[in-house]
Amino acid sequence: MKTTDLRKMSVDDLLSLRDQISKTLSTRVKTERRELEMRLSRLRNVNLSESEFAFSGEQGRSHGPVKYINPDDPTDIWGGRGRRPHWLVAAIKAGKKLSDFQMNDFGRFDRRKSQPNKKQRH
Repeated sequence: MKTTDLRKMSVDDLLSLRDQISKTLSTRVKTERRELEMRLSRLRNVNLSESEFAFSGEQGRSHGPVKYINPDDPTDIWGGRGRRPHWLVAAIKAGKKLSDFQMNDFGRFDRRKSQPNKKQRH
């Protein structure tokens, strides 16, 4: 890349250069944003199954399938072993049930479980 001494350039040349830089940056930002949005949409469309959540430990042993998931942030998961994660403890203290966060048999979270029951009027 050619280096230019900006101090020696005229004001018109500097303004022209600024406009070129602005257009180039705008184009690159749009392109990168489009690429990131495409990657994000592909990630959203991935069906999460229990086998995809079975992680291997450093010794090669499996941690088991995911049994509970945070509906507000699907990256927050818990297999039901060990200490409960902070998001789950806070939700239970707020009145939710552990079963509200349970994954179904297909490795997917059922949002209908997490919605509060509406009381029926008689």
